[in-house]
Amino acid sequence: MNIIVLAALEEEADAFLPGAGTQIDCGWLAARKVTALGHDIITATTGIGKVNMSSAAARLHALHGADLFIVTG
Repeated sequence: MNIIVLAALEEEADAFLPGAGTQIDCGWLAARKVTALGHDIITATTGIGKVNMSSAAARLHALHGADLFIVTG
């Protein structure tokens, strides 16, 4: 299962599995990828606002696919 976790602020994204994963190139997004319990999990910092969040969700889904989105913060 591909899971994408979206956080508006860097502090919120870093609270999820801190220090785990590797940075991935997603253009303007700061993102990292981790594999846990057989799931690929991408955590991304989107910036504040609905437009940033929805743009990030669309970009990550286009690049990596998503079975589940989780929004934090």
